[in-house]
Parts: sequence; structure tokens; C-alpha cells
Amino acid sequence: MKWRAIKEVEAPEIIAMLEKQRIEVNEYLNDLESIRAILNTWKPSSFEVVRSPNLTATSICENTKTII
Repeated sequence: MKWRAIKEVEAPEIIAMLEKQRIEVNEYLNDLESIRAILNTWKPSSFEVVRSPNLTATSICENTKTII
């Protein structure tokens, strides 16, 4: 009986905590939707590609590995 009484007292606190978390998650999802909309409309800017005489496919792969 004591356990049930404790759980009944805790229930509103748990519900309030879950409601707060629900609101925070919805705000986070709204932020993600905004970011997705921006990314979906993003287009790379025009730029001129300058070729380097020392640039090879191997050096590009090696540079990419170090960046990642």
C-alpha cells in the first residue's frame, strides 16, 4: 500500500517532467526542420577551379583522409 501511495504522489511530477521533455523535443525537431530546409535549398557558389600541376588523384585521396 505504501508503494502505491508513493507512486501516486510521484505521478504528477513524472507527467510534468515528460511534458517538459516533449516540448523540448518538439523545439529541437522544429530547429532540425529549419536546418533541413536551408540545406535543401543550398547551392554551391560559383568558383573557378585552379589546377595545380602537382595535384594527382593519389594526393587528393591522401589529403581527404587526413581531413576526415
